[in-house]
Amino acid sequence: MQKHLAIFSPNVINAIISGKKTIDSRFSKNRIAPFLQVEAGDIVYVKAPGEEINAQFRVKKVLYFEAFDYTDFDQIVANYWHKIGWGDEKDETRFKKEKKEGSSYATLIWMVEIEQFIVPPVKIRKSDNRAWVVLND
Repeated sequence: MQKHLAIFSPNVINAIISGKKTIDSRFSKNRIAPFLQVEAGDIVYVKAPGEEINAQFRVKKVLYFEAFDYTDFDQIVANYWHKIGWGDEKDETRFKKEKKEGSSYATLIWMVEIEQFIVPPVKIRKSDNRAWVVLND
């Protein structure tokens, strides 16, 4: 079991904690974390930029897409749109352009056992722009 740190906007964190968002989606042009670096059973700490860790979840399942294209994106929209919490279908076209454009890799992460913290269980110093960090024990 590996541990990770994932950065989300405060609105997305609220959607995770409330159960509206049950799948996280990560798109990238390059082969970077969490692509092929997260698996079922892993723990992911959740925080907003510049804030302390305020939640965690366990990874239930992961799907990876390499050589990601619009057909793959259409499949994700058809099957997982509301679980990812992207908003109304009217946002789909805008989202496709913003998220897919230039992406070659995609990772879908199912979240379970979501816990919110009053006091962070760990302190993690992070000062770079990465949105996902694989933590070493």
